Amino acid sequence: MEHGVLQKADTANAGRQRKVLATVMGLGLLASAGLFGWIGAADLSGAMSFTGRVTGVLLVLVALAMLLAALAVCDYQGKRRLEYSGALGMFGYVLVFIANALMLIMQRQGGDFTLFLPVWIALLVWSVWALWKLYRQGAWNGLLHPQRFAAGVTVTAVLAAGNFAYTQMYMPYMSPMKIEFNTRLDKPVAHPSGNPIYLPLTISIRNDGASEIYVVGVLYWIWGIIQEYTPQPRTVMHWVNDLRKFSDQHLYRFADVRKSELLVTGINHVPPGRQLSPGTGMALEKIVMLPRDRRYDIVEAQAQLIFARKDKLGIDVPSQISYATSSTDSGRERPPSWVLKGWQKNAQFTKYSLHIRQPNKLLELTRAQKRITVWVMIGSRKEDPASPYVTIDWMIVTNGEESHEPSEAEKSRQIDQYGLTYIGATSSATSLATETTQHD
Repeated sequence: MEHGVLQKADTANAGRQRKVLATVMGLGLLASAGLFGWIGAADLSGAMSFTGRVTGVLLVLVALAMLLAALAVCDYQGKRRLEYSGALGMFGYVLVFIANALMLIMQRQGGDFTLFLPVWIALLVWSVWALWKLYRQGAWNGLLHPQRFAAGVTVTAVLAAGNFAYTQMYMPYMSPMKIEFNTRLDKPVAHPSGNPIYLPLTISIRNDGASEIYVVGVLYWIWGIIQEYTPQPRTVMHWVNDLRKFSDQHLYRFADVRKSELLVTGINHVPPGRQLSPGTGMALEKIVMLPRDRRYDIVEAQAQLIFARKDKLGIDVPSQISYATSSTDSGRERPPSWVLKGWQKNAQFTKYSLHIRQPNKLLELTRAQKRITVWVMIGSRKEDPASPYVTIDWMIVTNGEESHEPSEAEKSRQIDQYGLTYIGATSSATSLATETTQHD
């Protein structure tokens, strides 16, 4: 009698343990199914690229498979009505392991800490524990061909990981970017009064690539160069002196560069955040007024464009960009020291920021919130304090990171991750001396 009571108690305890085990193992699968179903549904409807939406479809299917696996685990730990419920449960845990391992890879690739990092780690460890428990319980025993099942699971895992890597890591990096960015100076025209000269300038941007882009910043310069003809060829020592004075100028054998002056500069004639779809372009036409009596031998136009790829980030563009403008020697906000390097103390600056929106939910959960900060420096350089100069610089930052100067490796990683980079326009040149003489 006593033995029978103990046996019933042991059976009841074992039943309760199996229920607790089934609950724990099932809740993990349900949590994973809910998480990845939520991510997949968000990307299915809101990802900024086609590949992101394809990944959303796959994640929804993975979430459904995890949900079915949770039901199979409950059956296996209970009455075992289904012959292969244990194997189906193991397949679900393999999916959980792969999905969270890939999320950890993306987290590591971004280099950021987010609140979801402990979630990926916890679900990864839990899936290993659940697989081990089912293996100890002999979940394979109901299969007629366990090796084929294992091979199928392996192939499925490899295909899922391969598709994920292709759509999230390969495609955004390999789709070509081709941006045509040009400046053109047309024929100068003298004013009827005889003094000023009107010089037409055109700056054009065209997106011939496969991805839409955001314009982050545009800066252009027009330089006036005064030269003197020298019948005797100039030597290498002359060139060395030229490089010391004009580090970015050409070297001439039969001309001595007397002076290079900044005549005109323009900042953000294209509003920051402006989008350009593939196959579209835009152009700025401007008339620049210059003094005729200067007789510049060469007038050269240069420009610089900062842009970002829309398949790698989104930009929340406010209705009006907020510019912070001040002197670097005032008591108000100052640029970081690495931006001020080489500038005179009384230099002025303009700063604006654009908040980054990740192109899909996967990246939103594995990357910290960031913004693009742009500084436009206006003033004189220490090596040439008598001449005005203007430059533009940028970095992607989180709060409190602006003081850190990005290394070349960090800049390269930002270009890879966000598609944010800058290019120079093809320069255009003309001669005021020859063109205006013809009108005299």
